[in-house]
Amino acid sequence: MEDPYRVLGIPRTASQKEIKSAYRKLARTRHPDVSLRPKANQEFSIITEAYRILSDPNLRSRYDRGEVLRDEVAERLARARRENEHVRREVERFRQDVNTRAPAVVIVTTLFLSTFITAVAQPVLGLDSTGYIALSVLAVCGTFYMVVTLRSSFEKYTYRPRVPSIKEYEAPIQPYSRGAAVAFIIVGYGLSLALGSLVGDLIDISSLLNFDRGSITGIFLFPPIAVMIVDGMRRLNYRS
Repeated sequence: MEDPYRVLGIPRTASQKEIKSAYRKLARTRHPDVSLRPKANQEFSIITEAYRILSDPNLRSRYDRGEVLRDEVAERLARARRENEHVRREVERFRQDVNTRAPAVVIVTTLFLSTFITAVAQPVLGLDSTGYIALSVLAVCGTFYMVVTLRSSFEKYTYRPRVPSIKEYEAPIQPYSRGAAVAFIIVGYGLSLALGSLVGDLIDISSLLNFDRGSITGIFLFPPIAVMIVDGMRRLNYRS
């Protein structure tokens, strides 16, 4: 067992206030959340154990008298390492979960919002045949991108209802059913479309912004393109 006084960098005559101050100073630089040292978890466990011994008058007096605390300390260090490893795994799992959810959240949010905006505006595009073809190709690419990206989220977070059987029922680990997820997207898209059209009619946005309104073509072409652009920017930002 390492000398707790040496670990904290304090003399044997240090007061409780000095012990606490030394521990806090080390924690600000050696905690695994801020330290880049390869053995940060192990080193911080030793620091924490040293503080535990010296901050407890009974344990400190036993240590100063030369009593053996090796077994007790070793057990506490092992428990601290297990707890740190558990926290590390939970944090990593949470990060992976957030990274997996992010594409679905960005895509669905962008789809609903862009559908609402284009339904409000309903701009008359005034494009020639080449322009419509190019816009349609981009919309098809955006739709394909959206479907492919959402599929991975569906596989991770949704389940297909099983056919009833006489076997023992096992609850699915996914939180949502596949049908509920699809229904959410369809209903959300429909509400965005209906609310956008209603708002556009009520406020007469074409006269406010001085452009022709009344074409529904953009409602179906622009949202998939917006989804592809916004999520593409998110991916680029994440990689950088």
